[in-house]
Amino acid sequence: MRLLEAFMKSRPRSMVEETLPEAVAPFVEKRKERRYPTNDAVLLKILPNEKSISAIAVDVSRSGIRLALGQGLSTGAKIEIFLPASQVTIVGEVRYCRRSDATFYAGVRIEEFVSAKYRAAQHLKQQEVLFYIEGKGLKRGERLRIEDHVLTCASCAKRVSELTRAVQQRRLPPQGDTA
Repeated sequence: MRLLEAFMKSRPRSMVEETLPEAVAPFVEKRKERRYPTNDAVLLKILPNEKSISAIAVDVSRSGIRLALGQGLSTGAKIEIFLPASQVTIVGEVRYCRRSDATFYAGVRIEEFVSAKYRAAQHLKQQEVLFYIEGKGLKRGERLRIEDHVLTCASCAKRVSELTRAVQQRRLPPQGDTA
């Protein structure tokens, strides 16, 4: 890439356009936000089946993250990116995935950013527990926060269990009803 950039800068524009074939069109940066280079190991979960993959975060911006990994990802796939060093989970959507030799580079648009400290700190409200039980009305980050909290808070785990039983009992037909 640097060779192409150097070539383009060293030639008059008309000469570059005549010399380069369309297949080697110049790269056009589409991001308006600054990218911050990084080299952090991350763990991906491809949703909804939650298959885990190791990757490296190459750079990050306010709205996206670029990953280097050993296999391709489908454009549009929803993924969870866990950063072990900072105990942060990012939920996002794969916008592109391109292969370069043996490495795949994926651009991910950040949809949610959840800190592990935040996820476990607050007690659960009854309405969010009901949404959790029903599997509706919560973003992925909110579900993660509830799951983490239930693992560390006995009173909220008990509330989730009790509300789950109550909801399931309401769904069952009354005893003796054959309809």
